[in-house]
Amino acid sequence: MFSKPTRDQVIALAGIFQACQLVETLAKNGSIPSDRFNVCIESLFEKNPESTEAVFGSVQHLQLGIESMQELITLQSRGKQSDALRYVVGVVHLSKKLRQNKTMLNLIGERLEQASRQAEHFSTSHSNVIANLAQVYQD
Repeated sequence: MFSKPTRDQVIALAGIFQACQLVETLAKNGSIPSDRFNVCIESLFEKNPESTEAVFGSVQHLQLGIESMQELITLQSRGKQSDALRYVVGVVHLSKKLRQNKTMLNLIGERLEQASRQAEHFSTSHSNVIANLAQVYQD
């Protein structure tokens, strides 16, 4: 159906869509499903995945992201996804800029490693781990 690079790109994009959809849902409703939250957080700690799919455990874990992309492509959302879509565009733009800043990439790598060690001690959804990840974003 798709060549491997295209499939990997779609999986990665579904991960971005899912994370951004969860941000929008959290902002509007004050809560999100813990299983989908954990998929996103745990993906940050995948250091040497065998495949793009392995970053998220399986493609099935990205159902929300895949559905969000399908709605956008088929124009079923008609404004419903406007915030999430803006977040996706922002994330993709920032990732492009970030790839050019090796110093910041190294700093983020170090901070993610620190958060990963912390997650091993507590859990990926523990408040200390989340606070540590929030600090990475703020820096």
